[in-house]
Amino acid sequence: MAALSAAVLHGAATRSDVATPAAALAAVEAVHVRGLVVNDYGFGGYLIFAGIPPFIDGRAELYGDEFIKRYVQAMLLESDELPKLLDQYGIVWTLIAPERPAALLLDHLPGWRRLYADDVAVVHVRTDPAPP
Repeated sequence: MAALSAAVLHGAATRSDVATPAAALAAVEAVHVRGLVVNDYGFGGYLIFAGIPPFIDGRAELYGDEFIKRYVQAMLLESDELPKLLDQYGIVWTLIAPERPAALLLDHLPGWRRLYADDVAVVHVRTDPAPP
């Protein structure tokens, strides 16, 4: 499963080698967003570098097959898991590649608004309090 997930999300990993979500993180910092993030797989290492705990990163063996499977299905909208995952983990903001289907869904989810977007990353923030 880890190899399959890496292959599915490979575009994000390759992309982060060329471009980083620095501007997106600057937008998050400018409005003082605090709390847990769901990030695109390819942005995990950059978040670690920036001192922000990622939801997921390239160390797939740490997460387990079931977690990765759920994450991939949520990000690619292959299931209805994204809203559940956001609530279960008390996610406050997201950092997702603009081509990811999850980024578009977040534009339409109640309780979320788009804070920032460029050709590297899209940031959504929760407008309702995160569940405990």
